[in-house]
Amino acid sequence: MAEPSDGYTETIQSVAAEQRRIRVESTYTPPSLETIVSIARDDLPVSPLDLRTFLVEELAVVQAKIKSDDVDSWRGFYDQAEVPHEEERCRDHLLLLLRQGSTGITFTPEAHVAADKEVDIACSIGTLRLPIEIKGQWHRELWRAADRQLAGLYAKDWRADGHGIYLVLWFGNQVAEHKHLRGPGRSIDPPRTPEQLREMLVSTSLAALDGKIEVVVLDLSRPLTH
Repeated sequence: MAEPSDGYTETIQSVAAEQRRIRVESTYTPPSLETIVSIARDDLPVSPLDLRTFLVEELAVVQAKIKSDDVDSWRGFYDQAEVPHEEERCRDHLLLLLRQGSTGITFTPEAHVAADKEVDIACSIGTLRLPIEIKGQWHRELWRAADRQLAGLYAKDWRADGHGIYLVLWFGNQVAEHKHLRGPGRSIDPPRTPEQLREMLVSTSLAALDGKIEVVVLDLSRPLTH
């Protein structure tokens, strides 16, 4: 449980932030020559990091479609009463959007990975296989799953080499109460935007700070003009 602020709070927060920065810098691994050449040629990914980077870019394209395409792709994440679907249904709609743009990448739902575990989406090309773990903003493991599930279980698969994407579905506050954002804990203000949520998830995840787990927050809130 978080303690109330006192005269040492800002100092402690500053030191903690500096330690996180040092951790990221100390664990950074520069891309290989093969990876750099692949990126320059716009080839398909050749390493787990390359595949992760590629998929983050594909998710950015999906985000743009959700916000501004002419077929209202955002609707696929809601039921007829405009209540967010459960995670599995959202994942299936997301798969449709990802498969529209990615050539050469295979997206498999509920795929078996290391230790006979199942991950929400496995993204494969050749011998590479990157896990994507999905959590709705309401999930009880929202603030822990990046470390406990993704890094602790799924990313240990030899084809991922520790890499993975933690994908969180943001619907905002204009949803049914049981789909509201789960807060980070007592005495901590909840995030008000998808960007703030991502920053807070990264800052509280050792796996994300170590540089192998990428946190992505997909903004699925309904358009204001709707």
